[in-house]
Amino acid sequence: MKDFFVPKDLLLFSNSMGMNSDFSVRGFSGGISEAMGTLTVTVISGAAVLWTPAEIATAQWFDADDESTITLNGAAVSQWADKSGNTRHAAQATPTAQPALVASGRNGRDIVVFDGTSDTLPHGFALTSNICSLFAVASVGAQAGYRGIYTTNGANATNIMMLARGGTSNWGTYYSNAYRQANTNIQGAGWQILEMLRGGISGAYMRNGSADGSFSGSEGQNGAIGGNATGSQFCDLSVAEIILLQTNPDETTRQKIEGYLAHKWGLTANLLSGHPYKSAPPTI
Repeated sequence: MKDFFVPKDLLLFSNSMGMNSDFSVRGFSGGISEAMGTLTVTVISGAAVLWTPAEIATAQWFDADDESTITLNGAAVSQWADKSGNTRHAAQATPTAQPALVASGRNGRDIVVFDGTSDTLPHGFALTSNICSLFAVASVGAQAGYRGIYTTNGANATNIMMLARGGTSNWGTYYSNAYRQANTNIQGAGWQILEMLRGGISGAYMRNGSADGSFSGSEGQNGAIGGNATGSQFCDLSVAEIILLQTNPDETTRQKIEGYLAHKWGLTANLLSGHPYKSAPPTI
């Protein structure tokens, strides 16, 4: 409680600092014998500003719930615009190969759904460094063969691939005719936060903020979401958001991305109890 001595006929007290406080205001008009009155004022602060990937430099950023980034052909997505500011959009000119936009498909937000037989969104972006990281909020159906969730262009050492493999194999990547898999089978397992963190020729898999294995190398592919750009591989896939960085984020930034995605897409139950954003999203 703080005391502010002002004339008692001053009825309006404003606090431009936006703090939550109770103030005791005692009024007087100069007479020493005048009785003192007390006025309690409660000042309500504004809501905290939520952290988003707009606070960091992203190489590509696709957000299915941002309607300004979606171009529709009926109910199908013909273009998914890149929110990074780099104009690395994903687009499909062939109507039969365009994925569907499903309203309120996850946590009351829109998602993009690929049918696993013909749908892809090529983007053609080529990484310029093998230091990079990828975050995707996705749900993968059961399907045989190697299926692309997300790929980029580039030489072998500068590509990144996130794949789902059919049968009982786990998700992972592919390099030199060998499949590098994570520790978890995500097919048919529902929505996940999938992460690939490449520190050079090798890197680590993470899932929902927890370590899920490691990998080495990456096969050359045409950049696309939902398969490959040549139309020979497709993924039975629902996607909510994809964030690509041309850096390896420090732990603090990585956890902010995980917290942002988990709270936005209703996946906080997937985070470990010790995660710093298990209970509340990151703020600025």
